[in-house]
Amino acid sequence: MTPAERFAALRTLEAALKHVLADAGEATIQHGSDTGADRWRTPWGTVSVAVRDDKPSISDEAALLAWVKDNHPGEVVETVRPAFTKALLERAAIIDGMVIDTATGEALPWAGIREGAVYVTTPTGDAKAKATALWETALRDRLDAIAAVRPAALPE
Repeated sequence: MTPAERFAALRTLEAALKHVLADAGEATIQHGSDTGADRWRTPWGTVSVAVRDDKPSISDEAALLAWVKDNHPGEVVETVRPAFTKALLERAAIIDGMVIDTATGEALPWAGIREGAVYVTTPTGDAKAKATALWETALRDRLDAIAAVRPAALPE
């Protein structure tokens, strides 16, 4: 197997594992609900069903802004809309080491140049979905055999 083949295989395996893991988590929660248990000791460590506390969140950004303007005006800052920033950067180009707005020809002295990085990727779409489905089936079919390889006891 070439390094590229191994990388692609492992990326699709990763996606399949996420699906299998989510299903196992749901089954564990259901098992806990059915049995009243919320913790199990396993050869791989203790499994617990935990419940996150509810936390406040922002459900209406405009109402928040209005409230802060009324009650804490010093906490409001002027900002550029993210959609405009995105559009501006999409039409910008690097020319002779400078960032230029291609719509106006204007140099954008406030813009920097982020150096590109080399990275590895795999195809998406149907090819990945098919490979992921194959991995998922293989994992589901062979999970008991895979799980039979038990890790050495770890200190708790």
